[in-house]
Amino acid sequence: MVNLKRLYTIIGQLIRKTREERGLTQAELAAAVSLTRASITNIESGKQKLLLHTLYDIAIALSVEPSALLPKLADTRGPWESESTLSSNLSESEREWLHSIVSASKRDD
Repeated sequence: MVNLKRLYTIIGQLIRKTREERGLTQAELAAAVSLTRASITNIESGKQKLLLHTLYDIAIALSVEPSALLPKLADTRGPWESESTLSSNLSESEREWLHSIVSASKRDD
């Protein structure tokens, strides 16, 4: 399962990095994609979700493929999603139990 907070944080970081590499200010990027500077600030900090067409508009404004602004799938998952992070000594039922505990804890955040 994708960790949405992590997903949007990483997308924001990739947008910020690319924007800075292109020498654009937040205000310039905002004007190019018809958003406010505050929206760009919130997107870059992972606080604001963005629509797919907005991601494409940002990619066009930054002269990159949209995929350049997306994290690798493995970077968006919780640590319990990877078999390598769990002890190989755990049974399937123990892994499921652990996953349920971590998921419940995450919902409480």
